Amino acid sequence: MMFNINEENKDIDNAISYLESIVVQLRKSNKLDDTTKNLIQDLFDDDISYYMTNYYLPGIETNSKYEEQIINNIIDLIGILKKIF
Repeated sequence: MMFNINEENKDIDNAISYLESIVVQLRKSNKLDDTTKNLIQDLFDDDISYYMTNYYLPGIETNSKYEEQIINNIIDLIGILKKIF
């Protein structure tokens, strides 16, 4: 089934996709230690899982305050991961 997510949610989806691509690159280069893996897992378990459960649905817009929070959390983690390269 194809989901028709709303426009606002696409910003979060793009941030998640970008984060996932960085994780894949780091994994391929064997640059992920346990601490970093735990940071990534925590973000996915907490923020991203909550988003996927509550907002990744047709017709449900992300609360703008929550959208800003999750994007900022993802950007913070991306910043940390980019320093590992």
